[in-house]
Amino acid sequence: MDTKATQDFCEQVAAASKRAVDNGILAWMDERHPREAKDFFRAVATYTKRGVTLDEPALHALFVTYQGWQAFRPGGLVTKYVKTADYARFTGQERAVLERYEMAPWSFRLLHVVAAHSHDMLTVLDVLSGEEIPLYSKGISEGHAESGPRLWMVLVSHNGRCAQTYGALMSFPAYDVEDFYYFGSELGVSLDGPAALSRLINRQPIPFLMLYMVSDIPRVRLGGEFDFVWQQSVDAIEDFALSQLEPRFTLSWNRNVFRAVPAPVAGTDWGAFPHKAQAYFNERSGELLRIAQTEAGFEALTAALADCGIVLDDLSEVAVSMGMVVAATRVTGKKFRLDPYESLFEVKQPDSSGLDVVNKALRLMMDDVNAGTVPDFEAVARETGLDVDECERIYRQILGILDRH
Repeated sequence: MDTKATQDFCEQVAAASKRAVDNGILAWMDERHPREAKDFFRAVATYTKRGVTLDEPALHALFVTYQGWQAFRPGGLVTKYVKTADYARFTGQERAVLERYEMAPWSFRLLHVVAAHSHDMLTVLDVLSGEEIPLYSKGISEGHAESGPRLWMVLVSHNGRCAQTYGALMSFPAYDVEDFYYFGSELGVSLDGPAALSRLINRQPIPFLMLYMVSDIPRVRLGGEFDFVWQQSVDAIEDFALSQLEPRFTLSWNRNVFRAVPAPVAGTDWGAFPHKAQAYFNERSGELLRIAQTEAGFEALTAALADCGIVLDDLSEVAVSMGMVVAATRVTGKKFRLDPYESLFEVKQPDSSGLDVVNKALRLMMDDVNAGTVPDFEAVARETGLDVDECERIYRQILGILDRH
């Protein structure tokens, strides 16, 4: 590619676009189609109430980007604009760029820079389509040179030779594409792949524009070594025996939920900070929830379960940075609880009816449960302070759970 010639062509297109787009169709939209602007600012007002802050330059940049998308998205307002007298006044290159944009709609894309060339030419990867694209962008070229690789979300047009950007250049140094899947799911949309995420961004761009405004939260490092990336998976377990998990796990129980925390291995306590890896089995639903605060913790938890005969996919269904969790909470207004069962196992002062006492009774009886023998309920009662009948009830409940799984 002759990068200098392509740069010259792109700058000519940009100058023609300023006349035909900024001073043409967008000005016409402000006058004849104010509804789009009203919808945008009404949405912004909702997000600012949730804690998203925008200064005037940022608000203007995002508004212009949104209006550009409304004009040239598939089925956009350009289809009406080409029938107007205002459109007819354009000739030469201005008319050519409008015709080109009508035939080749614009779209928001998530991009990574693959290679930087001379004269602000780039090869970028659309991470959702897998397509490599030649792109001219002075802003992205400078940002990449100064700050290195990162994910970009931009509104992209094609001028016939290469892609160009329009409006805000939104960089997300702390996020990857998995974070965007999580954000999409928090908008209440089920995403079954990259095409679904791309459709969502190009159907509802405003939440993603607001996400950019709260994306300055850096990636969190735990223990100075591990990225804080929340890992989570849920699996249906048909043949599940609690006895499988000993002695690799410490077990506790409350309200039909068992918690399994992996025992330390080779000096690493995967159940403690920073990993906080643990599994929960809900005996009512028959589902096993695996969670961890680090990728290494999730892998260690999955390996420990596999050692006990429970073989599961070691790739988590959810992998989201805590920066994205905080940002998504601010944009959507939804609260996020990392550990849905945490409240069941919060440590309280022990007493004769407390959870700690029940778990102590459970531990005292597990050897008999595994051996198929009847525990000495009186001895368990003396150790825990529970009634003999209560100890027997806990034992019978454990047997019932094991029989079902």
